Amino acid sequence: MKRAITGALLVLALASMAAAASGQMFPMGFGFPNIVHASTATAWEQDTANVFDFQDTSIVPAGWFPAIHQTSIHTESMTHTEYSQTTEYTAIGYPCMACGY
Repeated sequence: MKRAITGALLVLALASMAAAASGQMFPMGFGFPNIVHASTATAWEQDTANVFDFQDTSIVPAGWFPAIHQTSIHTESMTHTEYSQTTEYTAIGYPCMACGY
C-alpha cells in the first residue's frame, strides 16, 4: 500500500513538471498607452432684484369715530454675485497587453 501511494505521488510530481509554464511578457520599449482628460470650467453670475411696494388703506367707520388712514411705502434692492472655477485633470496609464506586438 505504501509503495502504491509513493508511486502515485511520483507520477503526479512528474506530470506537474511536464506541464509547460507560460506567460506573456512585452518589452517595456513599447511604452504605456495613456488616457488623459483635462477640463476647466469658469462661471460668473450676477442677479439683481428690485422691489417697490406701496399700500394705502383707509378705514372710515360709520358714526362719530375718527377715520384711520395708513400709507406704507417699502423698497428693497438685492444683488447677488457668484464666481466659481473648477479644474479637473485625470491620467491613466496601463501596460499594453493587446497591442499585437
